[in-house]
Parts: sequence; structure tokens; C-alpha cells
Amino acid sequence: MSQGGGRDPSPQGFLSSSLLCGNRTNHMAGIGTFGAWTQSLIGRREFLSEVNQIKKWREMLIKTNDEHERRTLVEDTVGKILLACWSGVKSEIVQALKKVVDQYVNGDDVELDARKNRAGQLYHIARVVRKATDYIPGDYLNPLQRMMDDAAHGVSKHQLLLSERIELAALSHEAEHTH
Repeated sequence: MSQGGGRDPSPQGFLSSSLLCGNRTNHMAGIGTFGAWTQSLIGRREFLSEVNQIKKWREMLIKTNDEHERRTLVEDTVGKILLACWSGVKSEIVQALKKVVDQYVNGDDVELDARKNRAGQLYHIARVVRKATDYIPGDYLNPLQRMMDDAAHGVSKHQLLLSERIELAALSHEAEHTH
């Protein structure tokens, strides 16, 4: 244990949050892949940008009477809102989980051998949890999950609709001039 009751800064110390996502070899070296799990969390600047995009879509939604265009704007908006909510909830969960795991593994009264044992236990628990949460029943996503996934990957149904309309107009214009 380190002096002053803090975490052990030596190579044998553990970044306990890495237990949940890395492999066991990395845990023992104090190197984790927890960052890969938290990379999907959006930052404040990105969040504000998303809010501005939602506002723009809302303004467009108010102005349009085209039902198909309205539906795509609603899908895009709902996807962004769900993604923002999920990111906030996930961030809170990750922060709380990091604190709990860190205290469990690196608590002031935990000796090095106990840390190794606890790290191994948490690693096995994390593997079981990951397998359980990776399961998606059926070959489909529910509509809300699909909207959120589209938002996360930058897919805009509204933009796809507009692109399709431009392409159809160009084909129509071309057909008129070839006959």
C-alpha cells in the first residue's frame, strides 16, 4: 500500500475501472480499455451542438407540411434526444461505477494480494455481464434503438430524403430533356 493511504502508484497498482472492459493481462499492468467504453460519451461542446441541431430540426418541422419530411425530421430529432439522454445516463453510471470499483480494489485498507484477488474477481464478473448485455434478441432493433443508433452514426433520415428527392428531380429533368 502507498504512503499516506492513497492509491498505489507502482506498476502493480490497479486502474480498477479497467477491470470492466480490458483483458486480464492489462489489469495486472494497470492498463485498461475502459476508455473505449467511455469514448461514446459526448462532451459538453458536442452536446450543445446536438441541442442546436435539434432546434433547427424543430424549426424545419414547424415550417413543413410534407408528411414524409415531417416524419423524417421527427425520427432524426427523437434519435438525437435519445442519444443525448443515454449519454448523460451512461456518464453518470460510469462515474459511479468507477468510484465503487476503485474503492473495492484500491481501498486504503486493501493489501496488494487482496487487490490482485479482487481484480480477478471483478474481471470474471465483468465478462459475465458483458456476455449477458451483448445479447440482442431477434435480428432487428426496435424503432427507438434504430433512431438512436442512426443519430450516433450521424445518419439523418431527413438528409437522406432530401438527397433522394434531388436525385429523383435530376433524373426526371434528364428524362424530360432526352425525349
